[in-house]
Amino acid sequence: MIEARGVTSRAGDRLLVDGVDLALRPGEFVALLGPNGAGKSSLVKALTGERPATGEVLLDGRRWVEWSAGERARRVAVLGQHSRLGFPMKARSVVELGRLPHQHVSARRNRAIAAAALERVGMSDRAEQPFPTLSGGERRLVDLARVLAQLWDAGGDGWTTRCPHPDGGFLFLDEPTAGLDLAHAVRACWLVRGFVDAGLGALAVLHDINLAVAVADRILVMKGGRLVHTGPPRSITRSLLTDVWEVPFRCVGDPPAWLPVHPREAEAVDPVLAFTRDHLAQKDAS
Repeated sequence: MIEARGVTSRAGDRLLVDGVDLALRPGEFVALLGPNGAGKSSLVKALTGERPATGEVLLDGRRWVEWSAGERARRVAVLGQHSRLGFPMKARSVVELGRLPHQHVSARRNRAIAAAALERVGMSDRAEQPFPTLSGGERRLVDLARVLAQLWDAGGDGWTTRCPHPDGGFLFLDEPTAGLDLAHAVRACWLVRGFVDAGLGALAVLHDINLAVAVADRILVMKGGRLVHTGPPRSITRSLLTDVWEVPFRCVGDPPAWLPVHPREAEAVDPVLAFTRDHLAQKDAS
């Protein structure tokens, strides 16, 4: 289990993450939602050691800094918000980077795992193409294959999603669907869902509320650097969404789907939402 206790992060005088407590368990998909600037990416970076932070982050009861880089890499894989790879490696080679923490595994086996990960994300036909020449969405899928390969090991007679570590592994995904069309975004999230069902834990920053509700076991909502809500998907309410995003919403169907409503239509949908129209008008005028 990964535990965060009072995690706080700053950039100069600006408070990015304000005293966050959370736990991430194997076999659980947690979606992290919130408007731009809420602190979602900063929280992911603080939890994974990329950004300096106060408070404590523990992996299986041990402080994060007490684990060696190799130990962490065999347990935790991180998909950042932006790809930092600019030199012309082939897509296949990029995915194979995810297997570097597993030098005890044969090269043949590592290559096969990377190839299987590429196949899972639907990018096998781009394996020999230089990474920088891929579209933004294609690069995102290759990067997703890389982090999945990092926590993917062979088992039985075929390739499975069993985590190579007996205590479970964890995926941190910062906007994994960025640049993906609807079909690929859904496919990517359900692919991660499959790995979670096989025993991994995942925390994903998402902007699509309804996709998060469909795939996640638990929803976290951030605003102003703080966690303002945590609960199962059905705990999401219209008042919560309206307060956090400052846009009126309506709920349709069962299971519920949340649709934003233009402020001019708010009163027609529900008189309770009319205040949002006036609230936004006041903000625009200020």
